[in-house]
Amino acid sequence: MRILFLSRWYPFPPDNGSKIRVYNLLRGLSERHAVTLISFINSGAELAGVSLPDLALDDVKVCEYREFRPNSRQALLGYLSRTPRYLIDTYQPAMAALIRETCRNSPHDLVIASQTSMAAYQYSFSGVPAIFDEVELGLFRPNGGDDLNRCCAVRQRFTWEKHRRYIARIVEKFRACTVVSERERDLVVEIAPGYRPVHVIPNCIDVDAHDGAATKRVPGALVFTGPLSYQPNHFAMGWFLNDIYPSIQVEVSGVTLTITGDPGSQPVLTAPGVTYAGVVPDIRQVIGSSSVSVVPLRSGGGTRLKILESLALRTPVVTTSKGAEGLDVRTGEHLLIADTPGEFARSVVKLLRDPEHARALAEKGFKLVRERYNSDVVLPKFLQLVDEVAHPS
Repeated sequence: MRILFLSRWYPFPPDNGSKIRVYNLLRGLSERHAVTLISFINSGAELAGVSLPDLALDDVKVCEYREFRPNSRQALLGYLSRTPRYLIDTYQPAMAALIRETCRNSPHDLVIASQTSMAAYQYSFSGVPAIFDEVELGLFRPNGGDDLNRCCAVRQRFTWEKHRRYIARIVEKFRACTVVSERERDLVVEIAPGYRPVHVIPNCIDVDAHDGAATKRVPGALVFTGPLSYQPNHFAMGWFLNDIYPSIQVEVSGVTLTITGDPGSQPVLTAPGVTYAGVVPDIRQVIGSSSVSVVPLRSGGGTRLKILESLALRTPVVTTSKGAEGLDVRTGEHLLIADTPGEFARSVVKLLRDPEHARALAEKGFKLVRERYNSDVVLPKFLQLVDEVAHPS
């Protein structure tokens, strides 16, 4: 089968959740089908590394991405449009032309559009059976959290109303869509009740590639993985460093925190013992040498690959209910869930002071990831969906 895969994220190196998902899907698809990848790249510098190791793709084509500019003319006019402003401002005619030209010159049996940013180009591949992969609504749904003042809450509500109406319209253009959790599936059913082909394809990781990659644990070492350019991550770290981390430092001497990922242009968050590692060559080494992985998220959507990565490396996790949302985990069995600053700090301290308990918790978390979120378990379900959509009975 000939498949055209459209990605907002150039999937190498797979150093954030979206890239990891795309990389794994491409790996599974390319083992059975002829796959062409059309992807945005975030900067011209990425052009030097267009080849994708370990992926037997027929062709790779790229187009440079333009970040959302909230005060641009297109974005301001977007207030009057039914389409979300970020899609209007980041829309690239060059990408639309590249997709149309590829479909015209080389007919494909199926198009897979990853995330809303690529589903927005559906007019460029209309007429070809298509899957909308990873519909995400939880990120936009208002959560009423303490992070928002009244003005921001009103703006978030407005953004949600526009986004949900847009998704309800565009999803009808696809023969099927995928979501990463039952929670996201419920949201799609809620906003588009007449649309039935919604399939849960969880995020997954290659457990074998993580198992054994851990190095010696550093006592008192905490880690948070994820770009702070992503606002929910920045909110999470602001809450952690202001309201939780000082209590941990009082209880455990010499505790440190490493933050990985692109810091972006958000205000820098500082505290004693905090290191910004940036984008690291091998995130497994950083997570695997840490004593606890902290995931203090209070907003966002999808499922957290940072949690799956940590558990695959047998690094114990402390997170919030929001952070664990969409994952089939139980607090006290696979990880610890805490939603107040005091509970979160006490949970981290408990794991730092009781390494045996931490190891037992992480071992059960590892077994869960191997059984439920291993790529060998998830990818066959996705490949079956691909066959069903391309060749309906």
